[in-house]
Amino acid sequence: YYDGFGTFSIAITATPKGLENYEAIVSVIFSYINMLIEKGPQEWYYQELSLINKAKFDYKDKEGAETYARTISSGAHNQFVSPQHILSHGALPRGYDANLISKCLSYLNPGNYRLFIGAQEHKEVECTLEEKHYKILHHISDLPSHMTLGVNCSPNVAKLLHLPGRNSFLPNDLSVAKPATIADPPALEPVLLIKSDKLEAWFKKDDQFFTPHGSIGLAISS
Repeated sequence: YYDGFGTFSIAITATPKGLENYEAIVSVIFSYINMLIEKGPQEWYYQELSLINKAKFDYKDKEGAETYARTISSGAHNQFVSPQHILSHGALPRGYDANLISKCLSYLNPGNYRLFIGAQEHKEVECTLEEKHYKILHHISDLPSHMTLGVNCSPNVAKLLHLPGRNSFLPNDLSVAKPATIADPPALEPVLLIKSDKLEAWFKKDDQFFTPHGSIGLAISS
């Protein structure tokens, strides 16, 4: 959001069959939102999100100067961001408010949304309007009543919808144990651990920065 205004959007990439059944996709989305409303805000999810985002912020990699300057200047001009939060704006959650979450969820209802469908062709629609700048043909119409009132998927589908479980892999301690003797100079190349006619596994230990970062790269040939 910027200056107190934001848009909640959900983007779905559909197959050709999914495009033909877009109304069913919309019904599943609102059924999931209804489930969130019924279950209510979950503070444990906020705590997990805060822990993940704090780790990302505390050990953030250096980014490009242009991107960094643009991000900082944008936050500095936002009247809703206090000076002490300019650097962490958009990165760290600030305060759990169950009532505010429930209020925001209440606006996500079938009577308060717009549906955009983008495709090379659509059997049910004839595009007769032309966009001013790029001359894109399009069509605008009101949603039919069955897509604005009581939009829900079938009970068999609804019972499959659920919240994600707790993440048991989140760390509580991100400190890195340094060896008694630090390599000088640090190793510049990885070590080959396994090699066969089907597999190669390489490993490069961080013996220079000692930050809780890891990177796994896979190259699969078939």
